[in-house]
Formats: sequence, C-alpha cells, structure tokens
Amino acid sequence: MSYVSESLGLSIGTANLVAARPGRAPVSRRAVLTLWDNRPAEVGVPSQNPELTSPNLTEAGLVLRGFVERVG
Repeated sequence: MSYVSESLGLSIGTANLVAARPGRAPVSRRAVLTLWDNRPAEVGVPSQNPELTSPNLTEAGLVLRGFVERVG
C-alpha cells in the first residue's frame, strides 16, 4: 500500500489557528483547544465547530485558551 503525504501549514497565534493545504482554502479557528480522554482534540469555539455542540457529547473536555506570543 502506498501513502502520499501532503504538506500542511499551521499558524497558531494568540487569537487564531490557521491551517492551509496546497490547493485548498485555509481554515481559520479561534485559538481554543479542547482535549478529551476518549476522543480526538477539537480546535475552535462551538460556533465554529459543530462537534462541540453535538447532543452526543456527554463529557466535559479540558479547554485551553489564552495562548501567548513569545518573542526572542
């Protein structure tokens, strides 16, 4: 089986996370990361990510926000 990898550009700032792939429009989300024990991490706030408002979501995740920019 052969796998082809594509480049993925990520930019994480104090306000937004942006992901870009060749030939596709960039995707931008608020710089909010939600972590769970039993499922993959989600990026963005609920209004940007329908998975975060799903009625099937029965557990609370660890929400990380307030990323800071480091210079130097």
